[in-house]
Parts: sequence; structure tokens; C-alpha cells
Amino acid sequence: MPRFSILLILSAMMLIIAACGGDDDADDVVSNDFEAPEPVEEVTDDDPEPEPTPEPAPSDDEDAEPAAPEVTLVTDAVSMPSSINFAPDGRMFFIEVWTGTIRIVEDGQLLDEPFATLDIVQAEGFTEHGILGLALHPDFENNGWVYAFHTVPDDAGAPAEQRIVRLTAEGNNAVEQEVIVDGLPFGPNCCHNGGRIVFGPDGHLYVSLGDVENDAVSQDPNNIAGSILRYTENGAVPDDNPLGADNPVYAYGLRNPYGLTFHPETGELWITENGPNGFDEVNLIRAGENYGWPEARGMAGDPDYVDPIWATGQSEAIGPTGIQIPTGDAIPELAGAVMFFDWNSGTARVLEVSDEYEVLDETSIPVECNLDIAEGTDGALYLASTEAIFRYGPPVD
Repeated sequence: MPRFSILLILSAMMLIIAACGGDDDADDVVSNDFEAPEPVEEVTDDDPEPEPTPEPAPSDDEDAEPAAPEVTLVTDAVSMPSSINFAPDGRMFFIEVWTGTIRIVEDGQLLDEPFATLDIVQAEGFTEHGILGLALHPDFENNGWVYAFHTVPDDAGAPAEQRIVRLTAEGNNAVEQEVIVDGLPFGPNCCHNGGRIVFGPDGHLYVSLGDVENDAVSQDPNNIAGSILRYTENGAVPDDNPLGADNPVYAYGLRNPYGLTFHPETGELWITENGPNGFDEVNLIRAGENYGWPEARGMAGDPDYVDPIWATGQSEAIGPTGIQIPTGDAIPELAGAVMFFDWNSGTARVLEVSDEYEVLDETSIPVECNLDIAEGTDGALYLASTEAIFRYGPPVD
């Protein structure tokens, strides 16, 4: 068979392509003006094989883009999970509001047996009673102390009081329980109990307490309802509390503060607050300050009260719940953002706030959430809906 040069073969191929045409897509453009390829040397059987092109080495570029966060299910065998806390060893502690249980997820698995079960109000209609808050002591690794806020029932099952108890962990079980604060007021019908607790960078325990369905008490700094309270680890009032050594009130003028978190860098206390059918708020809490309820609502601009950092108007009621300010260790784009949940729609809202406390931007992330948010020891965010807990972070290997 006669040998054709590669040049002739290439010319024939170009003629075939021109005859067959291209794609029928109207966006494609076929040009009849082309330059002939440069002649190439004929390859014979005596020519050596070309050297293979080496594969590029894997890149060690430290500036490579991190993997996009993804949502994965941690557990869906829960009911009203809230107050997510992480032990230094990575175990997740959380509460089930209406069962009175404190539960643990270890190595990604929900343990069958609760850490503890507290006696709580479960009467019909008392929807904001139960076990409402949970916090691990800053030195939990050594002392094993777990703190819980719960509504205590009387003999008939109706609310009797609210308490803060301290439990001691031995492995995955509570072996001791001690009441450190008792006699806290409660909403007599259903609502405004607060009950969230968190340890501050000063080692003290901060507690949210709603106006217990009596808005007038919030403007009385000597009435503990409608306030953020501050206690020592043993339930005493710190000597340096802003309103005196015998007053646990740290800030007042609040309606029903729900989420509490401390900024990981500045140590500032941020909260979410539920308004009256609108005027939901995110507040930055300062010692001894009055936040206006019920005299001021939303962005009132009244110099006698502290305005929120962010608020809805009268026509938008979202029911803000858990709040967190991520460190950004695993999700850099969220570092320093103020994140909180919207109970009514299950939306995670994200605020970009300037150093002057101006909201620069508001966005949301596509996750399912209603109750709480916490940053895990792996830097990912853990999100609680009404019947499940999810992980939001880089893919797990």
C-alpha cells in the first residue's frame, strides 16, 4: 500500500470537516478562513518514540480554595434538641426541651441512654417550660460539671419554680446533682421563661430570664425577670455585678431573651430577643444597661435605652433563637459573623457587623434550623431543627 505523508492526510481531514459542517447550534460560528497547518516531518518506523510528557506534581499550594461547606445529618432521632455544647474531647451534649433529658452524641453516634433526666413541667399548654438551657463548665475536662436550667413542677404537674442545677459527669452519666440557684420566676400560662445559660470569658455563668408574661417587671432593675443574670460557678452573686453585690441582674429591660453567645475574640455578650409580634432583636449586652422593653421596641432611637444592633419592624415576626459567632477555623468566610436562627421559617441568618456595630450586610445560608447553633471542636457548625441535628462544614474524610 503506498505511504501517504502526514501532510496529505491532514489536508484530507480538513476537507472532510468542511464538508460535514459543525454543530447545528446557532451560537456556533464556522469560519471559512483558516490557515493551512505548518508542514510536519514524516514519521517513519525508524524514528524513536517521543518522550512522554511528565504528569504535573500535586500542588501543595497553601492558598488553595477550601472545600465548600456541606450539610450532613448527625441524628434525626431527637425531639426539640437545643443548647448544644461540646466537651473538649468532641462529645456533643444537648437537651431535649420537652422530655427533660440531657443527651450525648459520641463519635458521631447518638447514645441510647441519656446523660441525665430532670423533672420538668410537661402539662399541656406550657410550651415554653421544660429543660431550657445547658452549659459545660470551662474546666469541664477536670471537674466534669454540667449546668442545666429547668422548670420544676409541683405535685399536680404545674410550674412551681425554675432552677439551675449542677451535675457531675462520670463518663457519659451524671452521678451527682446539686441545686445552685432556685426560686426563679416563670410564666404562669406558657411563656417568656428565657432559660438559656452560658459561661463567659470571666468564668461566670450568664442566664437569660424573660419577663414571665408581666412586661412591667422588665423596667425594675431590682426584679430579676426580664433580665440577663450573672452568677458565679457556685450560684452566688459576684461582688462586681453592675447593680450591686446582692443583685444578680447584669442587664435589664428585656422581653424574652433566647440565644446567648460570647464573641470568640472580643468577649462581648450577644443575644437574640423575641419581640411582641414583631420587633425581634439582636442585642449587644453591656453591664448595667437598660434595653427598653416595654417602653422602647426595635430601633427606637430613645437615648434612655440601648437600641439593638439589628431588629425587625412591627410587621415581621421571626422568633429568633440560637446565636453564634463562628471563629472561622473551618469556614473562614463566616469568621466573626453574627449568625442566628429564625424559628418561624427555619432560616439561618448571617449578619456582617462592622467594628462600629453597624450591620453592613445580611444574608442567609441554605440549612434547616430552628433552635440552636454551636461550633464544634472540629470548627464545623452544628445546627438543631425541631427533630434533627445537622453538621455544616467542610466535607468529612
